Amino acid sequence: MLVLSILVLVTIAVGSVSSTRDFGAYNPTWDGTSTLRGWIDDSGGGPNVVLEPSRYRTLRANGTVAFVVAPQSDSRGMALRRFVRRGGTVVVMDDRANRSNDLLASLGADARIDGAALRDERHNYHSPAMPIATTANTTAANTTTANTTAANDSLVATADRLTLNYGTAIRPNGATTLAATSDFGYRDVNGNGTLDGTEHLDSYPVATVETVGDGRVVVVGDPSIAINSMLSRPGNERFVRDLLAAHDRAVFDYAHGEAPPPFALVLVVLRRSLAAQLTLVSALALVALAVRHPKSISNAVSRLSARVGWSRRFGANADASAVPSVEDDELAAAIERRYPSWSRDRIERVVAASRAARTGGEDDD
Repeated sequence: MLVLSILVLVTIAVGSVSSTRDFGAYNPTWDGTSTLRGWIDDSGGGPNVVLEPSRYRTLRANGTVAFVVAPQSDSRGMALRRFVRRGGTVVVMDDRANRSNDLLASLGADARIDGAALRDERHNYHSPAMPIATTANTTAANTTTANTTAANDSLVATADRLTLNYGTAIRPNGATTLAATSDFGYRDVNGNGTLDGTEHLDSYPVATVETVGDGRVVVVGDPSIAINSMLSRPGNERFVRDLLAAHDRAVFDYAHGEAPPPFALVLVVLRRSLAAQLTLVSALALVALAVRHPKSISNAVSRLSARVGWSRRFGANADASAVPSVEDDELAAAIERRYPSWSRDRIERVVAASRAARTGGEDDD
């Protein structure tokens, strides 16, 4: 029975800190982006997550790149736009036109995602639906010295190719092309997997970069290059690592994309808040002391209660930990924004679990 209980608790814990959503940063399976999140964490430079758009107001822009993978919302793009104009770099990866193009417009970028599936019958990775695009570095190696210099100054200094998986083209509208398909690429507008009708062969851009204010916006026509299983495909890891290496620090955007699982969100809040960390460490220290010297702690609490008049203010059996803290309010607000469909009772249970962790389990019902 004990073993079964432990297995149940472990299962609940794992489910609370992991995700199964496509492109999820906490999804460790083939279609998640947990590997990219790990690389971003390894880049250092402080907290590497953005839960709310307001975080961009205080985030140092120069030398910082923000990855927005398969964005779900464009409604709060103004803070991100100001981040770019102050010198930040934003990488938008998506193959859907509507939401991402609205986000690009709010950033002040000119490039747009096409939306039609891109295929290449000759230059691909095992399937025409997985075209292999070449970067400016490949072109420069076969052309002039001037082009080589331009390529070396680009964001993708070493990557020579990029492998898509049902990706789409980018309409540059004046932006610089970072990678493009071979001349045998075509937009499968009707989705029948065959070149026909008005579809025609051409070289199509799949990644672009442009200057917006003092910063840059990179657009990639396939979020799949960032998933765990695709990073090992030709050129993808090097392409992503080049983007990271070109900057001093990186962040993963949750404000416009997939929300972290509940307890992962708690951990993120703890990592961002020094006060919460100090509270948790102090609570754990007190718990350890209470376990070793329970009578001394009990006497000390009684004396403190009598001194500050807790028994008069809250009642003899009042639970002081039930009074909401600043961290509780912040966490509840963050959870409510990220999970608007959740009931208040469910949010309060998650907050209570976080509070219990900070107080050594004294909040247990």
